[in-house]
Amino acid sequence: MKFFLNVTFSIVLLLFACERPSQRKGVKPNLLLSEKQMVEVLSDFQLAEAAVNQRAGLRQDIRAKQRQVYAEAILQKHSLQPQLFWDSYNYYITQPEILDTIYAQTLKILESKLPAAQEAMKKNPPPADVPKAPIILPQTELSGLKNEDTKKK
Repeated sequence: MKFFLNVTFSIVLLLFACERPSQRKGVKPNLLLSEKQMVEVLSDFQLAEAAVNQRAGLRQDIRAKQRQVYAEAILQKHSLQPQLFWDSYNYYITQPEILDTIYAQTLKILESKLPAAQEAMKKNPPPADVPKAPIILPQTELSGLKNEDTKKK
């Protein structure tokens, strides 16, 4: 039993020793995207996610591939390496005040683009045979209700 504990402890110790500094909670990476850059990139990621979610009839594997294509295009648009983005993101998620500001600014950008998107949808509505995206309820007391029940409220 003691041998098993020693081996387990050694493995855990080895895993933590091999961890990169940028993966440690709250450690600022050497290269870090500015808050403004994160806002711009996250805005694009949110728009891409909305575009994928509009295609409700697609299989999950096709949606996953679309997300991957969008992610690569977004990182290329902003001239970013994936590791730089993820190191920055992982740092900012350990800084709640900064992350809150980043997401508030991201929301403002998305809201500013909403009227143009609505106008474009009026000019080019989706084909009638494309199913609309389902309403996904959060895990609350309403989760057991059907969509018809929530529309009555």
